[in-house]
Amino acid sequence: MIYFEQLLIGTNPKTLSGGVRPCPRCLRATSQDSASAGPVSLSALETQIQKLSTKKASVMLRGFEPFQHPELVGIVQTLASSQIRRLGMRTDAAALANPDDARGCIDFGVRVFEIPFLPREMDALSQAAPLEASLAGIAGIRNAAAVLDAKVFVCADIYLCKHTAPYFMDTVQVAIAAGVDAIRLSIWQDTEPVSRGSLPVEPSVLNAAHAAATQSSIVFFGDGCEEHLAGATLYEVGTAD
Repeated sequence: MIYFEQLLIGTNPKTLSGGVRPCPRCLRATSQDSASAGPVSLSALETQIQKLSTKKASVMLRGFEPFQHPELVGIVQTLASSQIRRLGMRTDAAALANPDDARGCIDFGVRVFEIPFLPREMDALSQAAPLEASLAGIAGIRNAAAVLDAKVFVCADIYLCKHTAPYFMDTVQVAIAAGVDAIRLSIWQDTEPVSRGSLPVEPSVLNAAHAAATQSSIVFFGDGCEEHLAGATLYEVGTAD
């Protein structure tokens, strides 16, 4: 298991990358304060970056869509010149369809990409990039990695709740077709993470999704819901000290 410490570069609860709950219908059931939304400046992050460098931590950029952050280049350059072990980012990946953005990102050392997936049916409800744009970004990541001869890891983060459950298998199949390396499930029930009790889908559906991913050599794992899945947690992301 690989442990990443998250570096929150801002908050934006209205986007896929910004909130704990990326389903737009689940977001409506919460009391998140959008007044606090916005990017965090590089100068405000420097102390945290230094601590992460001293610890030689693996770092995941989270909390605000990186490619909407006005100082993304500076943040990535600062991390690249530090002593961190590995660098990842959570992004809707739309900007990575641009070859220059994809090559620049990988060239500066980003090797892990965590991409939230919502069903196509929710594109009109979400303020994040549509699923097709994310798929184009995944292709951009793969093409740039091939040009640079770099190894990258792409994880589709599928949010499973009562609203997304009807489209779950279709979303899994889209992720498989996109050629991701792993599928992470974040399972929620009634806007709370599932630990015990009922699931948004039948266990047989999870088993079928696991089997489909495994047949394509894709790792299938859960975020805090391993008791419902055959696989163990591949990596975890926690808050930096």
